[in-house]
Amino acid sequence: MEFDEYVKSRAYRTLKPLSQYKQIDTNDLFGFQLSEGEGVIGIYENMPKEANKDILITTRGLHFKNNQQQGIFVSYDEIKSVEVLQPKEIANILTLHLDSGRDVELIINGKSGRFHDMWEFMRYVLRVVEFPRKS
Repeated sequence: MEFDEYVKSRAYRTLKPLSQYKQIDTNDLFGFQLSEGEGVIGIYENMPKEANKDILITTRGLHFKNNQQQGIFVSYDEIKSVEVLQPKEIANILTLHLDSGRDVELIINGKSGRFHDMWEFMRYVLRVVEFPRKS
């Protein structure tokens, strides 16, 4: 299976059931810039009223904005590991450890009942990151 198709399949299976995840097309980029050949998969709307907290999921990586509203892109290929540093019951920050030594924090606020979306989002990232390193 080609990487782009694998990423789309993982998003469909893992993220689609989350109420704050929406499949979108290239007309709805929410101000993010894509690179050539990068395909849009969907968006995770952290706070539906605040588009600046959204995470754009693409075939190449994750786009989001930092506290200063600067666009950040993290390629799946850059992610070395993923970690949650908070207690399970209140966890909403996913820490991405990058090959460069830098750490990036993603806030995943959604939950359904007592189940936090963060755990499914983490599962998605872990599966996608594993794929290119094995092939």
